[in-house]
Amino acid sequence: MSDTSTAPTARKRPRKTRTRRVSDRAPLAVSTLPVNELELRPGTISLICPDCRTWCPVTGYQGRTPKLVPHDDAPTGTPRRRRCDDGSNRRVLFDVPIAKWGEQFFEASRDAAQRRGTRVTREAPPRPPAPPVHRVAPPVSSYVQTARRVYVDHRSRCAACEGRAACPVGQRLAAAAAQERHREPIRQLARALGEEQQRRRERRQRKGRAAEWAKVLPAVRAADDQRVNDAAAAAQHLIFR
Repeated sequence: MSDTSTAPTARKRPRKTRTRRVSDRAPLAVSTLPVNELELRPGTISLICPDCRTWCPVTGYQGRTPKLVPHDDAPTGTPRRRRCDDGSNRRVLFDVPIAKWGEQFFEASRDAAQRRGTRVTREAPPRPPAPPVHRVAPPVSSYVQTARRVYVDHRSRCAACEGRAACPVGQRLAAAAAQERHREPIRQLARALGEEQQRRRERRQRKGRAAEWAKVLPAVRAADDQRVNDAAAAAQHLIFR
């Protein structure tokens, strides 16, 4: 027979309880808890239960026996919940003044706001070694390739161009191909000079951007520090208001 009952879910933690039960465990001193696991502002007094690691309100704060309310071991609405028997109804000892806790919370918030992430610089994969200069063939421009192709196509269709003999048209095409071949070194030199000028122009632009950034860097840092101080002041105002 299949089980059709639904799994129980964690219930909402009550702020105040009418039970008089008190756990026989030793009181939990708030001074032993980290600052970020404790909330002492009026109306929201709660802490993280050391047994189930969930936020739990404290009832009877202004009375003689402040204690943790009965709670489940999972956040509200979580299925498969279970009652935290060790932490429920445990007494709480408030041995830290609210003002001192507020100062500690303020310092922790300011340190967290000033903390910046570390930028990870990934190394590029190693490049293969470049071949020797005497083995690097300069690229042939399209002018030489086009002139050579036109000359070869003409000889393949012309009946008068046989062997070393060529018709007047074939002679002119051969002279044009030879002229383009002689001009190729000049074009390659002009191309190299243009690329070098482009690299120099880019280097000057990078230096100019670096100089401009160095001018505004103090103002940017001052604005960052002011923003951190404003956030810390706002947090302090919310704590002590």
